[in-house]
Amino acid sequence: MSLEKPIDIIPNEEFEPQNLVVNALILNGEGQYLLLKRPSNHTFYPGYWGVVMEKVKEGEGWEEALFRGVREELSICINHRNIISQGEDLFKEWKQEIYKIKTYLIEIEEKEIELNEEHRKYKWLDISSKEIEDMDIMPDALNMIKSLRDT
Repeated sequence: MSLEKPIDIIPNEEFEPQNLVVNALILNGEGQYLLLKRPSNHTFYPGYWGVVMEKVKEGEGWEEALFRGVREELSICINHRNIISQGEDLFKEWKQEIYKIKTYLIEIEEKEIELNEEHRKYKWLDISSKEIEDMDIMPDALNMIKSLRDT
């Protein structure tokens, strides 16, 4: 099965995304980041490791979607104090739909999390860990990790 990957796009003045998404790279108090394993039957990067990803629902703000996504996917409640930074917006096209993605770096105290059905397992990794070189990681998640390492 070939993997259909989203393509990066550069928005113009008529740019209107059909989907708004938040991506969150989670850090714990020990300087580790969290990767989440997608199930092998997932429609988007099946079997890959990634970060919290959540679509923004109609009438919902970016941060509301972020807080909801972390709560639903990890069973952890966060708020504005947990946001370390917001990265540059990403623009993608996938399956004839346009996406605008906001990326966040989040810090939590918890190390034990409870996954929902969107993920099969999780792993905390040290920022300097070389283990990611042997893992199938979603490109946007990998870029977030590399940006974190460069700071």
